[in-house]
Amino acid sequence: MQPSKEKKTSQRRSVNQILEAMERTEGKNSEQYIEAVQEGLTLSRNQKNRILILKFLHDLGMALFKAGKFKEAKKYYAEGQELSRQEGDIQMLIKFKTRLAAIQITKGNMQQAIDYLFEVLEQDAPEFSSEAYNNLSYIYRSQGDYEKANFYLEKALITNKEKKFLKQIGFNYFNAGLIFFDQEFYKEALQEFNNSYVQARRHSFPYVEALSLMQSGRLFSEVDYFKEARRFFTECLLITERLGYHFLTTSAMFHLSETYTISGEYEQALRLSKEVEQMAEDASFGQIRLKALGQTQAILKLQGKHKESNKYLEKITEAHSSILSEETDEVKKLLMQKEKELQFLIAKNRAMRQQNDDMRQYMHVLAHDIKEPLRSIGGFTDLLKRNYTDDLDNKAQEYMKFIMGSTQQMDDILTDLLKYISLESSKVSTFDVMDALNMSKQAIELKIKDAKAKIVVANPLPTITGIKHQVVELFTHLLDNAIKFRSKKRPTITLTYELQGEKHLFALEDNGIGIADDYHEIIFRIFNRLEKNMPGTGIGLAMAKKIVQFHGGKIWVDSEPGKGSTFYFTLNSL
Repeated sequence: MQPSKEKKTSQRRSVNQILEAMERTEGKNSEQYIEAVQEGLTLSRNQKNRILILKFLHDLGMALFKAGKFKEAKKYYAEGQELSRQEGDIQMLIKFKTRLAAIQITKGNMQQAIDYLFEVLEQDAPEFSSEAYNNLSYIYRSQGDYEKANFYLEKALITNKEKKFLKQIGFNYFNAGLIFFDQEFYKEALQEFNNSYVQARRHSFPYVEALSLMQSGRLFSEVDYFKEARRFFTECLLITERLGYHFLTTSAMFHLSETYTISGEYEQALRLSKEVEQMAEDASFGQIRLKALGQTQAILKLQGKHKESNKYLEKITEAHSSILSEETDEVKKLLMQKEKELQFLIAKNRAMRQQNDDMRQYMHVLAHDIKEPLRSIGGFTDLLKRNYTDDLDNKAQEYMKFIMGSTQQMDDILTDLLKYISLESSKVSTFDVMDALNMSKQAIELKIKDAKAKIVVANPLPTITGIKHQVVELFTHLLDNAIKFRSKKRPTITLTYELQGEKHLFALEDNGIGIADDYHEIIFRIFNRLEKNMPGTGIGLAMAKKIVQFHGGKIWVDSEPGKGSTFYFTLNSL
């Protein structure tokens, strides 16, 4: 007899019960934890609760990642990324981008991982910035660029200590250990792995515990201390097998088998190597299986079992072909997805371009229509001033002066507004940023001389591909702003530059009056002027922001009242 629908519903757990089950099993039983999250995801889908769907997608992806099921994890992360984008949930979008970067690292797609991580760093989210810095350190270390690896590791450590992200500090130590290990500074590496293990154990981060133990084992194996190496691998396996970290279990088993191979204990090595081969095949860990096959083939050859060894050569060839086929399929899928995204963006941009063109045309007409009566007001006021000044008392002359000033200000606003709405219709070229800066200095030469401003370029500026006159406009507004809001000191404006990944980062520092924290974002909004008595239209910094965004960048300010301001902005080559 089939149970009724009502009875089936009553047997289901509530969201709170599922969350309690997840809390009970997290870090204790991987399979039960995954089952609980899957149940939560199904329930939240049925209820169409998008907030809960995002949570369960993330938690399920994380659990599958730790279990070594990278393809499945990627599927849930990708779904979460798309849903969070639709919902406009920036925090969750950053989370999923961070996780997708980790997936790309495991697959060896380092450039794709870097792209994700720099997207994460564009957001003001310290927790994920810390993780992004850690992952960038890991990537550059794997590429042998230890200077960059240490640079990002230091950034991660500073963020973690400031924000007290104690779990992440364990991962900092782990990355430091890898950097030392690669450079054969074994004593320092072992100390960092030990620090990582202690920190991870203290703050309940078993995944990093296992990683630290495995790398310590690899280190002792490297210097031929096989007994100590096996002890570390065994401790690592106790954690990974208990928690269902299948990828780490298979990796640790392979490294354990290596110690027996190197020490000449071939029977034990062969047994473990074949076990790893089977585990890797069952879990689709292609690269580990390939290593295990190679090790088994080498041992059989050393034992003089040439016929069996040759069979393993055939298996190795098949495994290579299988991995190559999988990677080719993955590339095809990625290209197809990118093609779909491109077609969508082309269609979207076409529609938006038409709307924007219509809006720009309307704004141009409107601005010119408003300018016409302004000219009449200005012209007749000027006639009044020239012909009737002697007949007007002081108060009337003051009113007249106010009318002329307001008319001029309105004309300036409309002129700047026309520039603002016309920014995008421009030609792209490759140019020297120093040349653009010099042109902007010429545009406000009288203001620079009048203020006796000193402009310093601290280091060489790059050549970029973009819209030159816009970049000239950008520097003009920023320099003008620094001069306008100067203190009693002689204005000193310093421009510095550095390349961050594929982004050009500029910093324009002044010694002016500074800006209070509450206004750091407001100043970039159109028509927002902090000092009403100062000259200007309130469009300059809004225009600067639009120019930066059009070049794929971001602009922000770091400032305190009385301590000057530093305007940072990034530009991408178009």
